[in-house]
Amino acid sequence: MLSEEELAAWSSGEWDDAAPTGQIGSRALVTSAPAVRRVGGQSRRGGARGDRHAREAEPGGALLGDDGRDETGVDDADAWSDADAWSDADVPAPVETLQVRLQEKRRARRRVAGVRIAAGVGVLALLAGLGWVLLGSSWLALRAEDVVVDGAGPYVDAPAVLAVVTAQEGEPLARLDTAGITAQLEAMPAVAEASVVRSWPHGATVTLVPREVVAVSLGADGSAASLVASDGVVVTTVDPDAAPENLPRITVDMTDPASGSAVTAVLDVLASLPPELLGQVAQAGATSQDDVTFTLTSGDTVRWGSAEENALKAQVLLTLLPVDASTYDVSAPEAPLTR
Repeated sequence: MLSEEELAAWSSGEWDDAAPTGQIGSRALVTSAPAVRRVGGQSRRGGARGDRHAREAEPGGALLGDDGRDETGVDDADAWSDADAWSDADVPAPVETLQVRLQEKRRARRRVAGVRIAAGVGVLALLAGLGWVLLGSSWLALRAEDVVVDGAGPYVDAPAVLAVVTAQEGEPLARLDTAGITAQLEAMPAVAEASVVRSWPHGATVTLVPREVVAVSLGADGSAASLVASDGVVVTTVDPDAAPENLPRITVDMTDPASGSAVTAVLDVLASLPPELLGQVAQAGATSQDDVTFTLTSGDTVRWGSAEENALKAQVLLTLLPVDASTYDVSAPEAPLTR
């Protein structure tokens, strides 16, 4: 028989291999201390199994016999296999969990791809619609009544300018040939520069920089007067009686190719004169590009020289005009002469 101390040591798993053996009733008790394994809060002792099962202690203190069954007749191996199955029942299989997650990711990727395709199709449809509205429909087409012309000037033919622009009436503004219109306008003698800007939804704004007329050239027979700009372009031709009185007359024959440099020099000088001085010039001529001369409305003569230092020469001449003289020589503005 076991003492109370030995029985307590055997129940707690502290039984020593050297502990004595004995019998309880008709059942043999193996007193070797096997390793303890806990499953589901229970302790299970494992050890070498031969022709008999290792003895185990149940929580209630029941002893197992040689046939591996406790006093209730339940097989030891079956009981613990049921416990193992119960303890693992709530844990999902790793392979099944991975497959579920992969399927979810594939479904999410398909949803994202579908959204992107739908968005792309919508954007393409929107762009196609906008392209048709801008380039193919009459909703945003040019209307003649919405064309505005600024800066026509006194010698620009405004109806001719409108005719150039409105020739494209009905054309969608996005397809309006602004470069072509600009080129046609700048080909007009009275127009120095032009720009065309679309004015949505149906208009266009034309801005002109007209050429500045600086002189009048009388024809050889005196039947017509040409209004000449500073760059030598004849802006328009009028009746001699209709030519502006405040503009000087050029005495150089503009039709003679040999007089080209002289005409250019005269026009450069006239274009540089301030208004208060230009209004006093009655005639302007030159025998060469270095010999420009004026005749003032007072009848006095001005020797200007070349078309250089024009601003300084004009300032010196305005200073000398109060001096009583018939000739003012400013060809060398640092040393002017009067006589």
